[in-house]
Amino acid sequence: MSTNTIKEKYGFIVLLDALGMRTSNMEDTINYLNRVKYLKILMDVSINKSQSTNKNLVGLKYSFFGDSILITCEIVDKKETKEYFAEVSYLITSVLAEALRQKILFRGALSIGNYIEESNIILGPAVVDAAIWHDRLDLFSVITTPSAFNKIRSFYSLNDPSFEETSLTFPIMKYKVPMKEGFLETYIYNWPMAIPTLIESFEKEIIGRDTLHWYFDKISRFYIPPGTENKYRNTEDFVRYSIKHKTNPT
Repeated sequence: MSTNTIKEKYGFIVLLDALGMRTSNMEDTINYLNRVKYLKILMDVSINKSQSTNKNLVGLKYSFFGDSILITCEIVDKKETKEYFAEVSYLITSVLAEALRQKILFRGALSIGNYIEESNIILGPAVVDAAIWHDRLDLFSVITTPSAFNKIRSFYSLNDPSFEETSLTFPIMKYKVPMKEGFLETYIYNWPMAIPTLIESFEKEIIGRDTLHWYFDKISRFYIPPGTENKYRNTEDFVRYSIKHKTNPT
């Protein structure tokens, strides 16, 4: 690989990790692949729709490796950073809600920064930042890394002098996130607010069921091993918080 051909990129990196998924034998591997195919369909439709309306989003892509997903989005025009962020964020919330419907629990982190993408190789500071934080949270969702948190506040306030963090409730919201050690105040992806749309699209027979009942119905399918119960309790607390502070997604 010639250093003369390596192009440094700047953008969003999202690393998602499926908890409790076993792919050590072929039966479990096939089972996981059957669930993941629905996520791939959703992501392909969402990305194609975004790219059809904004040609600069050609750099929005994803890849699966093992039981993880890596989403990348190069920011071609920094003046449109908010628009890039919105598209990536709506994709994340949709994936998290659909994953739960498919009996997959993801946790992860979003970073913003420099990285290199060469063929199938993606590495750099932004990748490291997402990797360091993606498995630190003690619930099922996606957070912004501390560095990304500051950058997001910066570009929102620069574009909107009247910006107030409390006005952000979808697709992200500020939250005191339970971590493996203590708490982290940052942005968390408010995927429970995507549930009504998901019900409308895929489960019309249960329209009328509220978000909390839907969540209980899906989460009740999971066995909770000793030592993981706090993740489930913290996730329920977050879902309740999301519902209490909900606004209509726009």
